[in-house]
Amino acid sequence: MRRGFGILLATIALALFGAVPIATTSIDSGASTPNSTEWGDR
Repeated sequence: MRRGFGILLATIALALFGAVPIATTSIDSGASTPNSTEWGDR
């Protein structure tokens, strides 16, 4: 039971960490192009 909860937590954490960069980049490219070019240079 405890192990399953840990796996569930890890899955949620991975999903969040995976979704945040995608969301921020899509927002950046849609709202302000200079931001996206800045990220590209890094």
